[in-house]
Amino acid sequence: MLAISEFALLNENCDEELLERIKSDFGKEELENGMYYEVVLQDNRFACAYTDNEMKNIISTCIKIIKELINIHDSGYSRENFDQTSNANNDEENLLKPIFSVYLEIQTPVLRALIDELAGYTRTGGAYFMLISAPCLISTIYGVFDVMLNDYDDKDIWFSCLYFLIRGAMKMNSQSLSSKNE
Repeated sequence: MLAISEFALLNENCDEELLERIKSDFGKEELENGMYYEVVLQDNRFACAYTDNEMKNIISTCIKIIKELINIHDSGYSRENFDQTSNANNDEENLLKPIFSVYLEIQTPVLRALIDELAGYTRTGGAYFMLISAPCLISTIYGVFDVMLNDYDDKDIWFSCLYFLIRGAMKMNSQSLSSKNE
């Protein structure tokens, strides 16, 4: 598994290995220059198709997002900050409010640029990106950051966070299938 210090070493060399693992775990049908995937993210199943190059870019960008979340934490953002913002914005009528409140608090120009990069690699944009894809990805980033803050020194958590984030990015341009349990 990956330790925090090993994230600094991740680069394009691991993209191929991660791509092969994703193909092995979720690939259903080879397409010209890519793959049709059926992916599970939490209890949600979805289908998507990406070229190998798009997937390598998605993987590379997700690694950069994890690195940026590490930088945000190392710059002083703590579990207490996260909980305070999340709890202060807890709203039964708007379940996304705590998620977006934390995101707005941790958002950096680098994180924003990386999310915009993912929009390009996943072929999303405009209103679809603003209303569907971005909220999905931001919720995924929130979940990853929440886990990271809980287990920051747990070496086994880092790969799981990255793998979860990659699947969240893949969901940006997808079609919902039945739930995992169906």
